[in-house]
Amino acid sequence: MKTLVEGIDMLGGAVLRWVSGPKPSEDKLVWGPNAPKTKEDRMRIATRIKPVMPKLKPLAQSIHRTIEETLSRERAEIAADAAYVLEQRENLKAGQRAELTRILDANSDTDPKSDGPGV
Repeated sequence: MKTLVEGIDMLGGAVLRWVSGPKPSEDKLVWGPNAPKTKEDRMRIATRIKPVMPKLKPLAQSIHRTIEETLSRERAEIAADAAYVLEQRENLKAGQRAELTRILDANSDTDPKSDGPGV
C-alpha cells in the first residue's frame, strides 16, 4: 500500500505521467518533467513501483483524461473569447487584428491530442 501511495504521489508530482500513443497499444506510463535525471535513480523508482503498476496505470489514464478534458474546455473558451474580440476588430489597429487572428487560429483546434506532450 505504501508503494501505491508513493506511485500516486509521483503521478501528482509530475514524476510519472500517462502518454496516449497513436494506437491504444502504444499508450504508456512515462517519466514526467519532475522525474529524477539520473538513470540509476529512475531504475530504483521503476523497480520499487513495478508491483503496483497495474493499479497506477488506470489512475494515470484517469488523470490524463481529466487534464485533457479541462484543457479542451479552456481552449474552446479561449477560442470563443478570441472570436468575440475579432468581431470587435473594426476598432482595432492592423497589428492587433493580426495578433487576435493568430490566437484564434492557434486555439480553434480543441482536439486534446493535437498538441499534447511528446516523449
